[in-house]
Amino acid sequence: MIFETERLYLRKLTQNDFGSLCKILQDKDVMYAYEHAFSVEEVQEWLNRQLERYNRYGFGLWAVCLKENDEMIGQCGLTMQPCLDSEVLEIGYLFQKKYWHKGYAIEAALGCKKYAFEMLNANEVYSIIRDNNFASQRVAERNGMMVCGSFTKHYYGMDMPHLVYSVKRNIELKAIKKKIEFWIWYEKNKPKTNDFKETDAFRQKNDLDCVLTNGNLKADTIFSLWLPFRSVLVELNGYDKLNKIGNINRKIEFIKNLQKTESLEILLPVDNPMVKKLEKLFNLGQTRSNVMILPERRLNTERAGKPYYDYMPYFLYECFNSGKFSYAFMNYKGGVNQWIKDQYLDMFFDGSIEKEHIKDLSGSGSVFDNK
Repeated sequence: MIFETERLYLRKLTQNDFGSLCKILQDKDVMYAYEHAFSVEEVQEWLNRQLERYNRYGFGLWAVCLKENDEMIGQCGLTMQPCLDSEVLEIGYLFQKKYWHKGYAIEAALGCKKYAFEMLNANEVYSIIRDNNFASQRVAERNGMMVCGSFTKHYYGMDMPHLVYSVKRNIELKAIKKKIEFWIWYEKNKPKTNDFKETDAFRQKNDLDCVLTNGNLKADTIFSLWLPFRSVLVELNGYDKLNKIGNINRKIEFIKNLQKTESLEILLPVDNPMVKKLEKLFNLGQTRSNVMILPERRLNTERAGKPYYDYMPYFLYECFNSGKFSYAFMNYKGGVNQWIKDQYLDMFFDGSIEKEHIKDLSGSGSVFDNK
């Protein structure tokens, strides 16, 4: 296996895949950009080229298989292609017609882009597409690519105009992408059990808050990175566009759909000042400076629930006398004010440490509103 995605895995083609390739390359609807369906001989030549590419480059077009039943439904991969007087690394894709419009092409193409940047250390990848192949153009655009040129290729006795799409390696969103991958990994791998010893052991070893505090189970994130991530996405794209990806209010569901259906750079343009600040926040947010030690462990889950959702101004407000969380400070020497100082949380206050002086971070006019 070369790599896997949510629903797919990609592997090298073998001679045993000849029949599956015929289903793709001998379908005139699939091959309309080539102006003809392939003959048996042409299918074999195509397969031979991929095998040669594996030997020469270590990559080529790969078989795209469904995880659920191992069926090969298409091909997608990386090839070196002549383009505008140079040779470029191209992402190509072809799928059986019955698997069109299911998101498999973009899911595989996003995986190939990631493989090219992370495993091959490529600085830029391309997709070279017929000017009338609108479906493939849409996949390239969703893969974060933009048109950077055009040329005409002479093939099968005719001139075929092509558009050249490309996307450069992006290090600006590295911290954001790292956190997204961690969110998904943690949700997938956390123990599905009520055994507290097992869940505590997992958290001590893998939860970043615990790791940064030598396994302290009272450790918790000060400023949830999900809230600003969600807010910037909504500000730049709007709910209508985001809801086509998934329910933005369901964190894991949304980011899993995002990973398999859309390039993050489309939603978060790296030259946008707000996105640049968000990347800085994600860098800082994954360090010890974004971790506090709670006086009581159960605050960890209580502050995460409705209506607080880890929003610090609202949480801090409820920590003072008569607040929902004031119980946690009854045995803390110096009370809530001292705890705030000990954890360097006085930055959330304008002036003295009193609930009336908690900063309105959202600008909504209320410490209870994080929108």
